[in-house]
Amino acid sequence: MPGILQGALFLLVICAGLMDLKSRRIPNWLVLAGLATGVILNGYFSGAAGIASAVFGAMVGAALFMGIYLAGGMGAGDVKLLAAVGAIVGPASLVIVFVLTGLLGGLVAMIVLLFRGNVSTVFARTIHLAGRWMQFDWPAIARMSDRRRSGALSLPYGAAVASGTLLFLIALRHQVR
Repeated sequence: MPGILQGALFLLVICAGLMDLKSRRIPNWLVLAGLATGVILNGYFSGAAGIASAVFGAMVGAALFMGIYLAGGMGAGDVKLLAAVGAIVGPASLVIVFVLTGLLGGLVAMIVLLFRGNVSTVFARTIHLAGRWMQFDWPAIARMSDRRRSGALSLPYGAAVASGTLLFLIALRHQVR
């Protein structure tokens, strides 16, 4: 991945992560700039194949979080941020970013649960929610996973996406050397 793409990705996720931590919002102008940057720079470096990779990466990024968003488990800004990251890194590298993000996000969630002291309640709800997923009971899933419900565990997941992406960039830098 060319250095200018790495730099653009770094700036995107740092800004998005900090904004999400501060205001619990990731602005549209930021993710649109990330999407445009991914398409333009990938097109510049790799032509039509780069543009196709950026567009497919954005689509994969949006698709990975869309189910959770539709169920009420995360905000639209998180979905759009992962799409923008996908436009920059492409679909293959996005899978790595997604896994790293999930691991770091899960770790943070567990730490928050331990400090809040309600691990057993959340675990029981998660098991129940998984059962509803297997039954395709979408209305129940939406009610159970709504992050706006009182007492819901809510994390600024844009910060988790930023952390997973930064870990990816660190690994990428060490791989190149």
